[in-house]
Amino acid sequence: MVYVQRGKTAELNIMFPNLLMIMRHYELGCISKSFHSSGYGWSRIDKAFWQDRVGEASDMLVLFYMFVLFMSVQRVMVSSHINSNFEATNVVELNAMNHHNILDLTKYTVIEFCNNNLRSCREADEIFFNTAKRLQKERIPVTFAKVDCSEQRELCDLHLAAEQPIVKFYNYGKVEITRYGLNFYHQQRFYNEVKNFTASRVTVLQTSDDLKRYLENSGVLLLGIFKGNCELKNVFLRVANRFRNTFKFAYSDAPEVAAETGYSHKILLYYPKHLANKYEPDRVAYNGKSTDSVFVNFLMQNSTGLAGIRTKENQYIFNRKPLFIVYFNVDYIENAQETKYWRNRVLSVADVYAGKAYFALSNDAVFDQEVEELGLRKNGERLVSEDNKPLVGAFTDNGRYRMESEFSTENLMEFVEGVLNKRIERFSLSEDIVVNSGNFVKVAVRQNFDELVLNSTKNVFLMLFTSICGICRRLSVKFDELDQEFLNQDVVFVKMDVLANDVPIMFANVSKEKPNLYWLSKVQRSHPITYGNDFNIDDIVKFIWSNLRATLDPPKADHKIHSDEL
Repeated sequence: MVYVQRGKTAELNIMFPNLLMIMRHYELGCISKSFHSSGYGWSRIDKAFWQDRVGEASDMLVLFYMFVLFMSVQRVMVSSHINSNFEATNVVELNAMNHHNILDLTKYTVIEFCNNNLRSCREADEIFFNTAKRLQKERIPVTFAKVDCSEQRELCDLHLAAEQPIVKFYNYGKVEITRYGLNFYHQQRFYNEVKNFTASRVTVLQTSDDLKRYLENSGVLLLGIFKGNCELKNVFLRVANRFRNTFKFAYSDAPEVAAETGYSHKILLYYPKHLANKYEPDRVAYNGKSTDSVFVNFLMQNSTGLAGIRTKENQYIFNRKPLFIVYFNVDYIENAQETKYWRNRVLSVADVYAGKAYFALSNDAVFDQEVEELGLRKNGERLVSEDNKPLVGAFTDNGRYRMESEFSTENLMEFVEGVLNKRIERFSLSEDIVVNSGNFVKVAVRQNFDELVLNSTKNVFLMLFTSICGICRRLSVKFDELDQEFLNQDVVFVKMDVLANDVPIMFANVSKEKPNLYWLSKVQRSHPITYGNDFNIDDIVKFIWSNLRATLDPPKADHKIHSDEL
């Protein structure tokens, strides 16, 4: 007699698709039908059960089938608890055949996308697998999975995992959280984050002790004090659901909690305790209307404080400009003393320019690409001051700037003044100009982008890509093969690496994880048409021909333009 544990069907399907196909053919659907992602029941399969469905068969044949099934189940049970690198971890190896099964059938899934050949990924592995082992011992309802991007390149491209290591949190197949640079994480931080991901989204506080425990949490905390049901409470709960992956939310209608806070009907925003300073209060009260938009605006304006900690996950909050970002080893766990020291100096400047300029601190290793794009460092070597002090960049509506002097409060203040009063020249990142003679697909850099694209006398089909994007590389090869079809047509093909070159403001929202394709008509140069379908070369060719035919009898062409005009 063989018993098959529920919840293992997906793994059986992954490892032994042929076996399950045979079983389904003979209506042995009890395994798949009894499947439940969190169930622990058993399905009974014995000789009589088999013969009822298959018919009379020799004892030897029945025993053979049962032996195959038994060995299959044994292998699944073993594979689900033993990993080649870390013992006793139930981390599923994903591939093109099984990833839909895992994502669609499990509520919470955490997937690590990694290239096993990279040292940073091996460091991330240790954090990921140890956290998986720890949470599985605690029976936390979450599935851990891994994709090796050195072997499953297309799967990584499908999940937009160009940067590695990268971890994504899924809720029934939908991405809710994306984490970059897991190798820079403290293991306890990742453990807490996964645990919070599976926990209730809004905490209900009943006592003052509950409040004290809640306020011990890290990160920005939102607390609602309400009297029964009201519109302000409804707004709070709706916004909590929307921002549940960025902030923590709790509410209470208990009188003793209200007495502890000093408010009876209010929403309070608490700053993290480790960020407490003399320049700003520990909490801010919301006094706006009971509408979602006004409350969200309050969150955006107040959650960052004078100089917040900007990460890959919360960077969208730091959307007010001019934004001055200070880069160094920001880490309140492993590098707390130095982090506090530099932040206090930034705060002294931020306090002077409150309301005129906005400030943030970012880890220079996590944002290494951004640091290079600002011209502050290249291939690990500093391009500005030679000391090991923080680096500073600024983002405004007109472009970006870099501070070239060594970090000090005086130099930072001078840099802020220079940017605000437009006394400092904007920084433009560009590779050296490439000789394009003989190339069907022209390679543009920032220095000659206007010439090749914006002021070309022909229609332009433009691809903005990154060198680390797998789809981009393969698509680029396909474009080179289109020379025979479009060589004598009124269109020029141009591509540019947006990691190595700045793009004009009109293309400021390009994705760095997938190709960005545009048609720039010679009669409507300032209004590019974005290609929005699948990256299938046949569909792309149809898109080009469709737009090309529309320009066969063009009206008078636009005047020559410069990217600064757009």
